Amino acid sequence: DACLAKGDISAAQQHVSRALQAYQGIAQRDPADANSRLNIACTHAQIGDTRARSGDTAGALESYTVATEICESLLQEHHDNLPALNNLSCMLLRLGAMHAQSARPDEAMRCYERNLQVQQRLLDQSPSDVTQRRGLSVALGRLGDVCLQQARIDEAIRYYEDSLKIADSLAEATPGDRRAQRDLYVSLG
Repeated sequence: DACLAKGDISAAQQHVSRALQAYQGIAQRDPADANSRLNIACTHAQIGDTRARSGDTAGALESYTVATEICESLLQEHHDNLPALNNLSCMLLRLGAMHAQSARPDEAMRCYERNLQVQQRLLDQSPSDVTQRRGLSVALGRLGDVCLQQARIDEAIRYYEDSLKIADSLAEATPGDRRAQRDLYVSLG
């Protein structure tokens, strides 16, 4: 992540490739270890990030898809695996963003709709969790973005209004939280 933040994509790719090999080795020794499989998913997401930064949209889509599939698989085995559920949410946002960027609004919409389901599930488990409420607001906003791109204006407005309600309640509940204030500003924009 530090290499990617510095813009050294080549070094970032080398680091995540080595990490992937290490996690795959651990998973081969203990295939039932859900944590090592989750680490593999997260590493695939990091590979996707490096590919996206280098302009390799197809490669990023591939990596995010693999990461998403691993998280979905973990959830089929362990329905209550909260880390897998949280990571699935992140993976679906990344995958949706890549589809949206690649002019695949239907695929983006499917990812964001699935993300909305995941976020609702996370929120059901922790109704007062600010992070999960924020995630729901983001999911609704992304759905609004795709609807707007497809000229589905009324639907986009509904998603944006729902997102704004959550962002507004978070900003009001946490007045000192700069992120909540920024989210409200973005929702209003």
